[in-house]
Amino acid sequence: MKVTLRKGAIDDFEMLYKINKEAYKPYVEQIWGWNEEYQYNFFKKHIIFDRIELIMMDDKPVGFISINYKEDLIFGESIALLSDFQSKGIGTKIIKDLIAKSKQMAIPFCIQVFKVNTRAKALYEQLGFIQYGENETHYKYKIEPGTEKAPRK
Repeated sequence: MKVTLRKGAIDDFEMLYKINKEAYKPYVEQIWGWNEEYQYNFFKKHIIFDRIELIMMDDKPVGFISINYKEDLIFGESIALLSDFQSKGIGTKIIKDLIAKSKQMAIPFCIQVFKVNTRAKALYEQLGFIQYGENETHYKYKIEPGTEKAPRK
């Protein structure tokens, strides 16, 4: 199976929302409860297509990432995978590629994760991210260029 990225476009909105809903609904439900109309409108209002890349497996969309490349850091706004494609190393590969890019650019890579998403939190820590902050719902993580470590087997 070949994993590639494809730039997101306005025509991808419904598919992106479906992926977002499937990936994040369990966590949003635990924190705030899920209101379909609110979530749909919130996603529509806040999506920035210039930052979206679809995660493709064998030319089929299985997820997306939203990355904000700033002058002094890379900020991973979100990474979402359809449930059938989670825990298969796809997200890990995408994150490792972004770590490599931050190292090449000599700037930190930051990401945040819902506190209730213990699987993602464990992955980020395994990859060498250090928690540098938190708010009511999220932990904030950062990895500085050159501090990444090989994942445990």
